Amino acid sequence: MRHSVLWIMGLVLLGVALSSGAPVSAASASRTVSAAGITTGYWQAVVPLAAQPDIIIPPETSCPPNTTYSGSNAEYSCVATVSDGSGHIVWVRQGNSSFGYQHFLGKHNLYLGPVTATVANNLFGLQQSNGRYLYEDYYQTTSGSPSQYVLVFESRNTAPVSDRQEVGVITAYCQGPGHSFEAKCPNWVNQTL
Repeated sequence: MRHSVLWIMGLVLLGVALSSGAPVSAASASRTVSAAGITTGYWQAVVPLAAQPDIIIPPETSCPPNTTYSGSNAEYSCVATVSDGSGHIVWVRQGNSSFGYQHFLGKHNLYLGPVTATVANNLFGLQQSNGRYLYEDYYQTTSGSPSQYVLVFESRNTAPVSDRQEVGVITAYCQGPGHSFEAKCPNWVNQTL
């Protein structure tokens, strides 16, 4: 059963349930959202953790110590790390105009929250022909039609800095109905995912 509630209310309810030790059902924590001018629906992962809409649990986004760099390596500074459903850690690095946080924020109007939520909501990344891994969420309207997509592409190549971890997110962007091209993500995506 899906409830039409704002996801922030779901966060509050989930926090109360977790702090009280009460069990939380997938239905009570579903990511059903409604925002101004948007058809009511919910976010769903392409490779979901469960057969329910995405669960409202903010992903862990901390960085290990000593992963901030200066000079020519500043672009590899850690902004966040997040685990997918299999336990694989995905890095988000500061980046530049070509990759990472600065790229997907500046070029595609996609905030860090939707990127880390998309990774956390998927069981694993789907390997692509170019060797990168795809994590994807879509907004399913109550009429049954996906109307918005968020795609996150990760490189598992080793970064050329002392942490010797993966490069991480190369790019992330939105697509409209039918995976149609969008130059920038709509602002409502950053408010609901």
